[in-house]
Amino acid sequence: MRIKKIKRSRIIKCVLVFCLFCFANISQAAPSISAVNGTISHGNSVMISGIEFGTKTTALPNLWDTVENQYSGLSNDAKIPVGSDYPWEGNIYNATKYNSIRSEQRGKSSANYHSSGGVNAMSTHYVPGANYLYISWWWKADANVFVSDQLPCSFDDSTDSITVANHEYVEDNPVMFFAGGELPVNINPGDTYYVKNPTADTFQIYAPWTDKATFSFGSNGIGTNYVATRNHSSKFLRVSDHSDIVNKTFSWTQQQAYVYDNPNVFGNVWRENNPAINVWHFFEAIFDSVNRTYTLLVDGVAMYDVIDWAGADLVFNEIWAIGWHTGGVYSPTLVKTWMDDIYVDNTPSRVVIGNAPTYSTCNHLEVQPATAWNSNGQSITISLNQGSFPDGSTAYLYVVDSDGTANETGHPITFGNSGSEDAIAPAVPSGLAVN
Repeated sequence: MRIKKIKRSRIIKCVLVFCLFCFANISQAAPSISAVNGTISHGNSVMISGIEFGTKTTALPNLWDTVENQYSGLSNDAKIPVGSDYPWEGNIYNATKYNSIRSEQRGKSSANYHSSGGVNAMSTHYVPGANYLYISWWWKADANVFVSDQLPCSFDDSTDSITVANHEYVEDNPVMFFAGGELPVNINPGDTYYVKNPTADTFQIYAPWTDKATFSFGSNGIGTNYVATRNHSSKFLRVSDHSDIVNKTFSWTQQQAYVYDNPNVFGNVWRENNPAINVWHFFEAIFDSVNRTYTLLVDGVAMYDVIDWAGADLVFNEIWAIGWHTGGVYSPTLVKTWMDDIYVDNTPSRVVIGNAPTYSTCNHLEVQPATAWNSNGQSITISLNQGSFPDGSTAYLYVVDSDGTANETGHPITFGNSGSEDAIAPAVPSGLAVN
């Protein structure tokens, strides 16, 4: 009898441990959507029901700027007004205009920010309480923004090299160098880099902000003292610490991303950022000022994935510039750009729709501004943003919680449907036996 009691006691303990394990995992589960109620059409109020949505203290985002929802009475090509009555304090060089030409709109939009050449950037928007900062926007250009020097070369073997001369304009900035299929290489001023792909017939070089960078090539290279002539450093995005927007800042340029905490640079990563021309692209920027990381995505793909900028003493809580802020000696001045649907918030919590049944495979995302977020984490009301999804098409709904976790499997919705769209019940299991 004693043996049976011991066995029974052990069984009870195992069951309790198993239940506690299951409960712990359930409490940390990802969001799950069970139903959607409302007419699935642009601008309509739609309620999402489910579990594990988490909490969002303020349901509305810090900013939802669709352009047409911020300005009234503006005619096409009017200068964008700024100031306390508007979402932005600045319009850099007054270059950004209100564009209502129908053929230049994206999906359901009726207006966007536009510039016929050069700068197209709105500036100065403060985001209080932003230890976490999420920004997304749509952007398009009609020409290549990644302009570099490309020259023929005749490297014969791995003894050939390229050297960057030390110059006052480049002494604090490494130069990015491409040779054929080689990855970008940072060459610090005064350093020598030995070519790993000697069969390449072209190379590209970048020296930010200057036409003063001089390069020398070893043995069988094209010669010495070549001067870079097509370099620039133009920004898609600049965010700052509100306390010092110039000396505590972040830049996402056409060639790199970095955090600048004067006089030091952190999290500096070189990468060609050149979205396909004449196509709208969805940009996302995520800043975690507690863990000191940033992530940058284009069309759902991480271009810079959780880049560490530990060591910098700042909090990103102000957008200095967003769009296309040209800079440097040879910035492309004739590029036309468009920008639309700017979403800003100080929390990861948000709702999006995507074009794929799993979140990780979506390459078309449309953010959905919430109007109500129940504190029990079981319902959210959104103002449906159809974006550029066509009428009658199917999209997939995702909720991102306060930890940045989304339901991996999307809840399907069809534009034009009304009423309730419940989750599809799983098939009844078969082939089970009870012993």
